[in-house]
Amino acid sequence: MQKRKAFTLVELLVVIGIIAVLIAILLPALSRVRQMAALTKCAAQLRDTALAVRMYANDNKDSLPPFRYNDGKPNHTPYNAWNSTSAGSIVVAGSGSGAATLYTFFNESSSAATFMTTTNDEGNGLGRLLKTGYIKIADGTTAQRRLSCPSSNFDDPMAIDHTLYVLNPHVCVRTVAGGYVGDQWFKKLTKMAKWKGGTLAANSWWDCGSDGPGSSSVSLPSYRKLLMCDPMYSFATSAHVNGTRRVWNLCYPDGSVTTVTSSITNMRGSSTDPTATIGNWQKYTDQVNFFSDLVDGGGLYNSTGKFPRWNGPYNAIPIDPR
Repeated sequence: MQKRKAFTLVELLVVIGIIAVLIAILLPALSRVRQMAALTKCAAQLRDTALAVRMYANDNKDSLPPFRYNDGKPNHTPYNAWNSTSAGSIVVAGSGSGAATLYTFFNESSSAATFMTTTNDEGNGLGRLLKTGYIKIADGTTAQRRLSCPSSNFDDPMAIDHTLYVLNPHVCVRTVAGGYVGDQWFKKLTKMAKWKGGTLAANSWWDCGSDGPGSSSVSLPSYRKLLMCDPMYSFATSAHVNGTRRVWNLCYPDGSVTTVTSSITNMRGSSTDPTATIGNWQKYTDQVNFFSDLVDGGGLYNSTGKFPRWNGPYNAIPIDPR
């Protein structure tokens, strides 16, 4: 009987080399598959949450869940107050500032678990859906994860701000007791779905760039308004990535979800820090509205062609919208 010949070192190295090449080819593909799976899981969760919003609206005369601090009780400020006594700079009362206040889904309690067991707090935004049973969870500790993008970094020390989906992200200014307060633009689901753009007359909108009513008219592009979107705490970060590009899921009033991909990592062409957090309404509304317009075939750029048009119609916030 002939004795079997063993592998030579050269043959073994060739086999190892072939395996290494195959791994190098397959790993990027597997990474893309994981990214697409996470994006799909996020889209499915957004659709489920949109269904809960629609059921809430159907049972509450087409109303959307209220803005932060507005839980319908007399001991709470009716809106998230900015400067409530004059037409000066928009300043958020209390802790936190700017658009970051959109992310909190409870009013009084310091944690999601406490919020779920606090009987005198009906919450706002997505939290209202939890407390009224339109979104079911096993216990309070899972509340944040249920209302957050699955790809979010829950180890972030400010995860409650950085991970939550943003419900009804379009803001406005309302005149209350001679001053100005922040509020949600759309209070009715049907009105949000039917919005088609238009022109805001002089002094009927808040100019975030000059911190006061705009002195001239401004034309708003006719992109669809969002019901919800992925967390947008800064322009340079996102829950989803595709290579070097950033990806966000956008959800519309009819429950449909689409994605927007952008290589832009800086909203302000003049800024030297592309990772700066969204700390004011100007940056935040620029980002949300630019993406919405981009998906619908628009997208205005500044003269350099590199960044969304800064301080343009994207951050024009209406005053007392009808």
